[in-house]
Amino acid sequence: MKNLILALSVLVTSFSFANDNHVLAKEKIDASKAFHKIELGTFTNIVPVNLVQIMLDLNGVQPVKAENGTAYFTAPYQDEQSAAKDLPKLQSLGFTGAKHVVEYKKNFYPVREFNYYLEKGKVDNTKPPVVRIWK
Repeated sequence: MKNLILALSVLVTSFSFANDNHVLAKEKIDASKAFHKIELGTFTNIVPVNLVQIMLDLNGVQPVKAENGTAYFTAPYQDEQSAAKDLPKLQSLGFTGAKHVVEYKKNFYPVREFNYYLEKGKVDNTKPPVVRIWK
């Protein structure tokens, strides 16, 4: 058990979470450099054993150190639709707080926010962000 926890903690990488909502508004976004992932959850202490086993079975789960603990992300999906389709399955496996995110230039953005900036290219407070529903 200790080896498993240690192995997961050693894999923590140097990615960061986006904390400036206007970063994407200041540049042209290259969608080919965006990776759709599922954030399985953020843990401040030990990850429950049952979730650790599921993470190992998923292959490619990536831990990322954050201010409030360590977040765990799936490997990149082929496209946005694949990630959106897989989200409910992962939530039903016990990752109840799982959410669809986009990794872009080593920052993570909620998919809704990323799509808003991708399609608009600037902040426009007069219109709501774009929401896509994939079934």
